[in-house]
Amino acid sequence: MAVLGAVGVELDIAEKWSFVPSLSYTLLEGESDGQFLVSGTLYYRFFESIRIRKMHSLLNRSAVILTPKKKFLKWVNEVDKSGEFKLSDADIKRDPTIYLVDEAILTDEAEIRSIMDKNYLEIAIEEFASWWTDDRDWPVLKSLKDFEEYFLWKYYDMVVDVADEDLEIEEM
Repeated sequence: MAVLGAVGVELDIAEKWSFVPSLSYTLLEGESDGQFLVSGTLYYRFFESIRIRKMHSLLNRSAVILTPKKKFLKWVNEVDKSGEFKLSDADIKRDPTIYLVDEAILTDEAEIRSIMDKNYLEIAIEEFASWWTDDRDWPVLKSLKDFEEYFLWKYYDMVVDVADEDLEIEEM
């Protein structure tokens, strides 16, 4: 029996080289005298039945979680003259946005700020446009410092995909 690709599958393989045709599996239980990678295929030598489980993907991105500050809230409430929005601080912080950015190599503060320097304007445009489409009414941001007056951001260097379905990318 060798059904591959499901979580917790029992494999009955007796003392022979076999392979799992993907890097998405790892040895959980059982004994082997070795395992190694060759051209994207994970090979095991099995002595008894083992269990395998699907491994998760580590994305080559980092995450920035963005939370609007009071200055952003004030702008949203003032820009809409109809009074349709009139949001509270709790309303605007309820669902922060997560942005994927370039992965930092050293993850020191200087490198992280450099990544944010490269991305703050694009992130700000996304945020302002999600509330108000007329860009003539958007605040002018000339630096990361200006951006930080409107948004609190927190950088996370590891992003792991634990979903069972393949990652789909949709252009915006």
